[in-house]
Amino acid sequence: MGNGTLDQSSVLQLTDCSGTLVNVSRLNVLAYSRLTASSLSFIGSVSIIIYILKKHKLSSSEIHPLFFLGIADFLLSSVWVVGNALFIHHKDEPCNIVAIIVWCLELLTHLLTVMYALVTWMKVYEMSMTSSSSRERKAAFNQRRFIIQKIAYVLCWILPIALTIPRLTSGIPKSDCLRCVTLWAEDLPENGDEDKWSGITMAQYGSTVFIVVLTVSFTAILVLYGHVRVMIKRVIRGRGVFSSNERAQEKQIQKRALLYICVFFICWLLTLIVTMWTRVKGRRLDVKNNAQFGVLMGQAWTMPMQGFLNCLVYGWSRSNFRNPKNYNALPFREQINNYGSVPGPGSGSSLSSSL
Repeated sequence: MGNGTLDQSSVLQLTDCSGTLVNVSRLNVLAYSRLTASSLSFIGSVSIIIYILKKHKLSSSEIHPLFFLGIADFLLSSVWVVGNALFIHHKDEPCNIVAIIVWCLELLTHLLTVMYALVTWMKVYEMSMTSSSSRERKAAFNQRRFIIQKIAYVLCWILPIALTIPRLTSGIPKSDCLRCVTLWAEDLPENGDEDKWSGITMAQYGSTVFIVVLTVSFTAILVLYGHVRVMIKRVIRGRGVFSSNERAQEKQIQKRALLYICVFFICWLLTLIVTMWTRVKGRRLDVKNNAQFGVLMGQAWTMPMQGFLNCLVYGWSRSNFRNPKNYNALPFREQINNYGSVPGPGSGSSLSSSL
């Protein structure tokens, strides 16, 4: 195995886009790992979608961020499951179209995760407006907020499709070396590939767009949830009473905001590093290298778990999501509402139930 020779009992010998033999047994481990993680995400996203359809009204604007994110997680996990299952049963089949669909859906999940953070920030900002704010000012903000949200939702769904069009009309679909299990990062075209778009290969285009969108998403999520924590802290401390109970509740809220950030980083930071390494080095990680295979195994379990972790963090771990009578699709709303009335010391309701 170290000299590139594979056991003939491994069904067949596969090569990557550079013509180098790959370790089929290790690809099997990656495929089964990703299939398991993707299946958990599929189940988690489906549970959120079914629960929302059964218990809540889609006409409510507050349900849209979580519902759309659940739809995107469902679509992406479905294609991941199909792709890895195809490799397990048909290792020699190319996976060109599946690779491009996965790339498009990954961009969609990134944008919708940012959209969830943006809607949360807008709602918290609205609810944190002081009582001195005029009714006209609040009404004007609400009107702008709904317009911005509608435009942003449209862009979240259209932009990934628009960015995918150049790949569908380029040379990557002509290649027969892409395998479904190798969707951990941007696959590279064969040497001498002359299919170009705006002076770069489609592999360079795909990896560059992926890196830019994911980096912008990381930054936006950090900024938005960071400011949410600041606004909530300002509201709580603005009551004039800051007891040990309020201090504990503030820490709980800040931990929840930090959790939303961490989930996205856990799922995608390693993938971002791998894709940047691929882009800079001009080649993918080698499954025959133990260290690089370890990185790919970590990615095989973190990236496909996005839908599963999202369903827990954004949905099932929040009591006010599980309780339809007191349902708030967005986090922190109940906290702001409770503090907006400025109750007396010791009379504030517990925030832990809504977190």
